[in-house]
Amino acid sequence: LFNVIAAIFVENVVIGAKTSARLVRRQRLRDKAFYASKVVELVEMIVVASTEGMPHTGRVASMSIEELIEKCKGAKLTPELFEALRMQPRFCEMFSDLDIAEDDQFELFDMLDIDGSGTVDIEELLDGISRLRGEARRSDVISLTFMIRNSQLEVRKIIEHHATYMRNMIQELACQRAHNAAPGEPCVVPATT
Repeated sequence: LFNVIAAIFVENVVIGAKTSARLVRRQRLRDKAFYASKVVELVEMIVVASTEGMPHTGRVASMSIEELIEKCKGAKLTPELFEALRMQPRFCEMFSDLDIAEDDQFELFDMLDIDGSGTVDIEELLDGISRLRGEARRSDVISLTFMIRNSQLEVRKIIEHHATYMRNMIQELACQRAHNAAPGEPCVVPATT
């Protein structure tokens, strides 16, 4: 009987802890001031590391927001710099504070490099972080499904266009061969009398 009571008590404590953790995460996602301060700290860390070198151990109190904005205009995050920053516990803590899942942090650079340029600019970083925050919701999955469906339709149209173009080219080449036309000359079928 004691074991049953203890099991029920432990189960209720675990459920309470999970609920509490969810509420804290939900509040953190809604707290715009917290998000803004963490993003500024993250950008500042990247700018300082890219301009002044590693390591960066804390906030640079002398840098104003205006200076930070000016410095980050041309800042690019390379894979090497990102990996060097990722080795610093404070950098990873900031992503955790921003509710970026630990599993996502390993492939984060590739996820953030939207244009495939091999670098991540500050705009890509901020856009990616805002999209990766928190857990995936049903609306995220539905939105992604619609985007994939739209992409598939666009690819299908492109394939159909190219297939039509290729059929026309094959017909033109066949006509040129059949009537001994030179390459590049339009194929004129002689009139039959």
